[in-house]
Amino acid sequence: MIDITSIYQSFDEDDKKCFKRVADTLLCRSFILKDDNRTKALYRFVDIHTDFINEYFMMIGYTLSFDKVLGYCFLKRKEDDGQGNINLKIYQAVFLLILRSIYIQKRDDGDSYESLVVVDIGTIRDMYSALKISVRDMLDKTREREVFSLFKRHMIIDIPRLENIDETTKITIYPSIMLGEETDDKESLLEAIEGRLKAFKERGNTLIEDSENKETISEI
Repeated sequence: MIDITSIYQSFDEDDKKCFKRVADTLLCRSFILKDDNRTKALYRFVDIHTDFINEYFMMIGYTLSFDKVLGYCFLKRKEDDGQGNINLKIYQAVFLLILRSIYIQKRDDGDSYESLVVVDIGTIRDMYSALKISVRDMLDKTREREVFSLFKRHMIIDIPRLENIDETTKITIYPSIMLGEETDDKESLLEAIEGRLKAFKERGNTLIEDSENKETISEI
């Protein structure tokens, strides 16, 4: 066990401010990303002070999960009691799986591996419509803005605006979309996503109350 008090006292004022921002971001936004301009500096701080930050959050029941390959970190509860998860309704979960499918297919296209993927809204809408999800779980503009706002707040995507979204509006999908996946095999991942989408479609046609059907990001 490291002496976190001594380490914190050794920080200068800039480091203390940066640590506060790291803590606030991990607790409120979920993810810190290497390739996002909003959190680049925080990511570097976490990379340098990983042991200190992990020890600090262990005192309140969290461990720091740090994926240096994809370039993101987040907090995970030591005991999975369901607290701190992001609850999703069926249409939100379907949207997440579509984004994850796009990310997997586009991230390593060509000769280089990219941690960020950019896609236009029209592509996402077409994929959602093609699934023929039940009427109750169809997207309208209000739901679409709600989903984008939720995912942007938790550092899963970035979108330049939430008003006047059209087919050509671009969104950036972050590697944090892959949370919960335990393999890097492209075909296995896409097959698993297809199975989950099929299950959601079948559930959506039989369940009645939207508010009763919740998933969490870590479960999807």
